Formats: sequence, C-alpha cells, structure tokens
Amino acid sequence: MQALLKRFLFFFVIPLFPVAVVLAASKPFDGADAIASPKSAIMKVENACAFPSEAKVLEDDNGAVLKVWRLEGAAQFNVASLPKDAGLLEYQRYIASLGIDARKPPLKVPANLNDKERRIWDAEIRNNETIYRLKLGAIEPISCLDALLFAEQNRRLSQIDAPTEFIASVLSRVREGRQELLVVFGAGLGMFPPKSVYGLEIVQEAIKDGWEYSYMIHNHTIQNHRDDPVPGVPVPSTTDIGFARNLANDYGLKAIRVTNGIYTFSSSIAELSELDAR
Repeated sequence: MQALLKRFLFFFVIPLFPVAVVLAASKPFDGADAIASPKSAIMKVENACAFPSEAKVLEDDNGAVLKVWRLEGAAQFNVASLPKDAGLLEYQRYIASLGIDARKPPLKVPANLNDKERRIWDAEIRNNETIYRLKLGAIEPISCLDALLFAEQNRRLSQIDAPTEFIASVLSRVREGRQELLVVFGAGLGMFPPKSVYGLEIVQEAIKDGWEYSYMIHNHTIQNHRDDPVPGVPVPSTTDIGFARNLANDYGLKAIRVTNGIYTFSSSIAELSELDAR
C-alpha cells in the first residue's frame, strides 16, 4: 500500500479547470439544471464542477472502496456549485419535495430509549441547539467538492433508497506557487464505512510528504427514509466531534465538514471545544 501511495503522490496529478457558480435570492432559474431547496439560495449546475479524471482506486473489496484524487488548484472546488450529475439532482429534488428546511431540519430522536441511550441523545440535542443558537462554524450551500463526493457515493448507492455515509480526508499544500489538494475517499455498503477504508495510513504518509490535513468531511443521511423522511442534519454528532478531536491530536486535522447533500457545516476543531463528544 505504501509503495503504491508514494507512486501515486509523485505521479498522479490532475489539472483543475475553473468553476463558476450562480446563486439567486429571489428569482428562480428555469429548467432542470437549477435546484432550489427549501429556504435556500438557488444553485445552478456548472459543467466545470467535475473531477477531470477518475480517481486512483487503492482498494475495492466486497463493496468497500478506498480511492484518491490529486488535484492542482483549490479555490474552484470551494465555491458553491453543483456538478452535472443526474443522481445528485434527483436527490436534491427529492429533498426539496419534502418541504423541510434542509439547513435546519429537525433531529429525529428514536422512541423507547433506555437510560444510556437517552443520555446520548440528550447530548446530541444539546449540541445541535448550541450550534444553531451560537452560530458555531458555518452552514452554507454545498460546495463543488462536497457535492462531487456526495455524488460519488450516491452513484454507488442511492441516497434516497439506501442512505449510507462516506468519509473523505482533504489535504493541501502549496507547490511551485500553486495549491494542490489530495482527496482520500472511503465508503462501504453499510450505513457507516468500515475502518479499513478510512485511509488514515494514506493521510499519515502524505503528512510526512509535506501535506497539511485541512479537513475531514462525511455526510449525514436522510433520517427515517422509509417511513417519515427528513433531511440529514448538517452538523456533527457527538461521535463525529470525538473522532475529529482524535484526528486533530494524532494527525493535525484542522477542520471538520458535514454535508447532507444540500448544505454543508464547516468548523475548525477549536470552535467545537465546548460541545459534548464521545
């Protein structure tokens, strides 16, 4: 794995193309290429929001995948725009049809909790309320890169019919005056990706090569997707916060991002210091 990674880090370089974004506050776009989620800006699909090439697949075993993109440039991927991906657009239309604010959806708490489970969910509720009340971090329309990663998982498994989470680490460095990104993507077939595709050994090797661990991103899936569907909450769970703190201590992780396919939460690790974690 390490030998393959080193060959990849040196030779697998993808050029990046400019990305444009269209946001509107009041006047909607016409046609299938404009998406409006409840209480959100309207985002226009941009052909330039795309990976210029396929990822390098490092592992593909019984539905568990680990793949990497290396990209030249960065700013274009950080703007709010959507790729021309039919599955992602279908997902966003479905979320819009629910008529629920995708930026601040209700947290669906299971019924019949025991005492231990109740304490866990009480902490989740407390964190959610604190994030929205104090405006910790930022919750903004999904960025191009976030949307590409969400679309990648949605192509593997429909996020309407079989909600599942992916995990991705995004590292960055400046080389010869240009910023480069290294994107490490892992996912499985179950609700959560197996640890074998977290890709932390790749992150560790990249850090030794001078990359900075800019952020970790994953998605929160539709809640109660069969009976009473509600958009995933775009804020980190107590488990997410605990994991992010460990990554910050062990690998120097700078920030965390959580997306529901419509909106993305982003925050430095330090901003979340007062929140509950487990």
